[in-house]
Amino acid sequence: MTCRILSQLLLCAFCAQTSPVFAQASSSRVSSSLSGSLHDEALAAYDAAKLLFEDGDFAGALAKFHRAYGLARDARLLWNMAVCEKELRHYASAARLVAQYLNEAGPGLTSESRQDAESTQAALRGFYSALTLEGLPPDARVSVDGVHVATAPLSGPLPVDLGKRQISIVLPGFEPQEREIEIPGATPVTLQVALKRQKSTATLAVNAGAKDIISFDGKVVGNAAWRGSVLAGTHVVRVTGAGKKPYTKELRLDVGTTRTLDVVLQYETGSHLLWPWIAGGAAVLVGAGIGGYFALKPEHDPGPSGALGRVYLPLGL
Repeated sequence: MTCRILSQLLLCAFCAQTSPVFAQASSSRVSSSLSGSLHDEALAAYDAAKLLFEDGDFAGALAKFHRAYGLARDARLLWNMAVCEKELRHYASAARLVAQYLNEAGPGLTSESRQDAESTQAALRGFYSALTLEGLPPDARVSVDGVHVATAPLSGPLPVDLGKRQISIVLPGFEPQEREIEIPGATPVTLQVALKRQKSTATLAVNAGAKDIISFDGKVVGNAAWRGSVLAGTHVVRVTGAGKKPYTKELRLDVGTTRTLDVVLQYETGSHLLWPWIAGGAAVLVGAGIGGYFALKPEHDPGPSGALGRVYLPLGL
């Protein structure tokens, strides 16, 4: 059956009384129109949904119909929601809503209304497949195209829309399983689930000085730089170097994480200036000796050279 025929079947199953009401009107459970049965916020949400539907905003209409259903719990709103899901090409969701509609409407449905709903269900089956997940462990979460659809244990196969679908299965403590599969529609599909336990390790990298020694939990693992895969948990890293203050760090590594430590050791006080200071000190001492020698040595100034001439004293003394 083509999408066109399916659309006609769905829309024929929805009829209006005096206004464009989308829900089936042939139900004997309620004699009034759907809009006449709703009140206050539920009615406002329903009216907004009709406007959105007529404007082609099927996602918005679905949200408003869903809101109205949450407030009023009228099964006819489930039928409206199914039509929105069909227009969004969510055939499996449409089929699920039709099944819910049949269940909640119960014996209040006329035989004609039930036949219409069952015919719609049959038409929808060609547009989705029942997916069986074999080996699915309890509490595993199943997502289709990034949307969570179920949590194990499942009551039965999952209806999945036709086309290429991304199936994701997640369970704490295990590596997630992701598969892209082709859903043919109508034909059942089986997928084997084989989750692998998640590795309880982390990665640590330590960068230090060229001759620094790196220890991990009391064991020397390298110098200058080291990188390794270790068990997740709390560990102690120590880096030491000649004439330098040691570095000790307690750190916690979570599963699957990578952490890098860049360590620059500080020299002990004056240790890195020892030899330059001694050499400089020697130079200072030598300079001081030379300066003292010149400052304290006796002068040997011979004075003017040559003979002393005759000196005449002035008269009157």
